[in-house]
Amino acid sequence: MLLALGTALALAACADSEVAPGPIEVSRSHVLPATPPPTTFAIVPASQAQAADPAFRAAANLVAAYLERLGHRRTVGGTAAHAAWRVGVEATMGGGATAEAGLIYGFSWQAPGPQVLGGGHAQQAAAPAPGGAIPKTLAVTITADNRTVYQGRATMTDPSPDLMGALAPLARALLDTFPGPVTPSAGAAPRGAASPGTSPPGASLSIRR
Repeated sequence: MLLALGTALALAACADSEVAPGPIEVSRSHVLPATPPPTTFAIVPASQAQAADPAFRAAANLVAAYLERLGHRRTVGGTAAHAAWRVGVEATMGGGATAEAGLIYGFSWQAPGPQVLGGGHAQQAAAPAPGGAIPKTLAVTITADNRTVYQGRATMTDPSPDLMGALAPLARALLDTFPGPVTPSAGAAPRGAASPGTSPPGASLSIRR
């Protein structure tokens, strides 16, 4: 009985000390139509090191699942080079240095780093949040015909060092309103990554290439 009581107290203490996920801040900029046609896309790692990163792979699968849920179609292997959209994904944890406020960025697959397309002004990134809070960020950039058509960033700041656990809510916050030919049920989220090359019913019609 004493053992059971001790176990119950320990579980209660763990429950009390569990930290709820922090708030998520989202910023987006895009030139996509409100209802684009079903579009092929390929998720392209920025480097071999990123391709091997478990956080990148998990984030890429979540992003692909959301885009396919909305009626777009992922391409892999030899057909990826012909995809209409090239999707860059970045999952990071920790603070940043200098940020640019209100700027529109473009990302080149040939040159490293972002190129500023216009607008905004430079500012210093905010100081680390008090209490040891850790920012965890999911960023998605989509290019078509060498032009940036979508860029978005979602950041969760809380004391948890679990980047992998933050990816699902970050992807939901960032991509739940992404435009597509299919309108999913309100609040529905993909359970995980769809199989490469699959798409929801009807998404194979008039695929943009």
